[in-house]
Amino acid sequence: MSLRNEQSGPTMLVTKVDLNTVGDTPVSVPFAKYIVRRMTLFDASTTLAASSATIGAYTAAAAGGTAIVTPATATGLTAATKFNDRTVAVSADYQTAPVLYIRVGVANGAPATCSVCFELECLEG
Repeated sequence: MSLRNEQSGPTMLVTKVDLNTVGDTPVSVPFAKYIVRRMTLFDASTTLAASSATIGAYTAAAAGGTAIVTPATATGLTAATKFNDRTVAVSADYQTAPVLYIRVGVANGAPATCSVCFELECLEG
């Protein structure tokens, strides 16, 4: 349940990310003030056990703004059914950015995708 009881639970934003291309995948946030509670990677299209692809999240493009999740590899995603929860770097701050950017800083080197889910808690009343 949300802290202010205005919704029945956290908002989940899910998108697919191309891990073989360095760059940003924007994710629009549906409210102006929120807490990022979790970022989860899942549904890898191929095993990432030996992948050097790095995935992070920021409040501005090109790894700008606030680092929500610092970049790291997803080598634990060895099958589509595996998932990986990332450590949220800004656990003490709420956010106001209208878009979060998932940043692939190092490409996989072969075609690969995964899904990314943000769990957000709205702070608007």
